[in-house]
Amino acid sequence: MTPDQIALLGLLISSIVTIIGWAVTAHIQLRILRETRKSQQLERELAVFRERMATVRDITSTLLEESASYHELIAMLVSGHFNFDTGANLIQQLNTKGLELAKSLYDPAFRSIRDLLPEEHAERLYNQLKKASEMGAAYHASAVGINPLTPRLDEVLRESANQALEVSKQLIKTADMFADAFAFLDKTLAKAQPPEPSIFCRVFRRLAFWKR
Repeated sequence: MTPDQIALLGLLISSIVTIIGWAVTAHIQLRILRETRKSQQLERELAVFRERMATVRDITSTLLEESASYHELIAMLVSGHFNFDTGANLIQQLNTKGLELAKSLYDPAFRSIRDLLPEEHAERLYNQLKKASEMGAAYHASAVGINPLTPRLDEVLRESANQALEVSKQLIKTADMFADAFAFLDKTLAKAQPPEPSIFCRVFRRLAFWKR
């Protein structure tokens, strides 16, 4: 081969190597871009998921706080020295908490997180929350009619205490079901953490950083 042919062949080989290098680099960069976008999308979804999980924690906390308030009311009802002013204020607070609980049934965040549960579990959870809410509302409707002039007052107060205890039991049962749901979804969240980039992509990123 003549020197010109050798030079031309060398130029051709160099060009081919350069083109292959560009193609490989472009392929790797596209792959990194896809992985980055996928990771960012997953992180956004997880952020929404965590926010909705906070709704589950808030509902559980409200249920337990309301149950504790019912026990405080029960202690007053069976004490034999029921203070109607204090009792009326406590019942009003329970009514407010009951309304907050009822609102959660229509909270889109709650419905979204509920839909992540197995269908049977989600239905039981919804029905239990609805039952506890309805029992609380029924109790409040009956309790507001009690006054110092109520006939057979001691008997009525004991009956009211028994009804309050049943509501409290349903609230605790509902909180327990929410805790189970939280544990299930928490495991789901742990499994859905953003994946680590592949070893090849991490090495390429490091090489790109060194070239700067």
